[in-house]
Amino acid sequence: MLRRTENSRMSSILKLSRYSMVLVGIWRFPISENQLIQTTYFTYSIFMQIFFFLLLTSMSIQFVTMTKADKNAGISPEQLFTTFAFIINCSIIQIKVILCQTKRLKALISYILVTEKELLRLKDTEIVQNHMQLSHFCQISNLAIAYFTFGVALSIILGNASERHQTEKYNSIYNTTLEKPFPYQLYYFGTDTQKHTKLLLVVNYFCVTVAGSMFVSTQVVFISCIIFASSILKSLQIKFRKMSAARTNLLQFLRKLILEHQDVIAFVGKLNYSVKYLILLEFLLNSVNMASVCVQLITSQRNMFLAFPIFYCVLFVTLTFMLGWSANEVKVQSLDLTDAVYGSPWYEENVRVRKMVLLIMMRTNRALTLTVGPFDAMTTQSALTIMKASYSYITLVARSYH
Repeated sequence: MLRRTENSRMSSILKLSRYSMVLVGIWRFPISENQLIQTTYFTYSIFMQIFFFLLLTSMSIQFVTMTKADKNAGISPEQLFTTFAFIINCSIIQIKVILCQTKRLKALISYILVTEKELLRLKDTEIVQNHMQLSHFCQISNLAIAYFTFGVALSIILGNASERHQTEKYNSIYNTTLEKPFPYQLYYFGTDTQKHTKLLLVVNYFCVTVAGSMFVSTQVVFISCIIFASSILKSLQIKFRKMSAARTNLLQFLRKLILEHQDVIAFVGKLNYSVKYLILLEFLLNSVNMASVCVQLITSQRNMFLAFPIFYCVLFVTLTFMLGWSANEVKVQSLDLTDAVYGSPWYEENVRVRKMVLLIMMRTNRALTLTVGPFDAMTTQSALTIMKASYSYITLVARSYH
């Protein structure tokens, strides 16, 4: 049974994030009042994280082994590139998994849980409806990321099954013993791959599923946090526009709004500090990843292998524009606070109130931004820049095939 004090009215913005983080064992809040269930979950959490770390370690060892292998081993440059790409992407996921369990992110999630419960208890239907609309949009966006991610995972599994079938068919026709490929190039620590093929195949497919689940959980939580910041800023705009309704105690009402605004500033600042370098890495790698899979899409002559590049491209286009748009909304909504304050009848109030309102407008003129590393703010223009870079890489690599 969920804890009534915190989880019975679970944040709608964090709903999918919570479920996905619980699934992969990185949710750092109590999931039950039952101690046995909580202990079981803690054990499961340790297992999942050790398993993913071993996956990354095994892949890294195998990559080093492949680079040192002689020419007779039959290792193609494409296998090396694919394995290296998997290592880079899994390394970023590993960093995000660690980040999701830090005190900083736990504090951000706690702030969302508490603030949203207070917000939904407000009698102002406009604020509540605005927040629920953004929550609904957040869930749709997160579900889209989850569907496309598992589309990628399923295409890897089905593509590998097809490759294994074709290899088996080739062996039977030409009476050869070519080794059937696995989805991942892993180091099996001396395990006989021929003797334990079925077991290793199950392990590989489980690795694909775990990697996909880890990717989803670490992506949707950050997107949910960004959308939450937009929601709170919109709520503040509504409150500022309606501040004339608090004429009996307007100064106290303004002080409360100033404190709320400071909380949002701190929230966005901490979120930006946590993710700005990860966003930089993702933006740099996304363009290369999309370029590589687009080349696969262009050059592949087998229809079965088209599913992976299609799902992969759709996933990263969706993710890139989702990050760019949601971060851009935070910037836009923070600047729109000035218009909301100015649009209220502040000029009808006494001198003390007018001075306070002017100070508020001076502060709201500074945009709240999420940055791409130490560089400029992340916006929809940043997402377009990634798409342009991907197109440049695609045209460059595609020309080498002609």
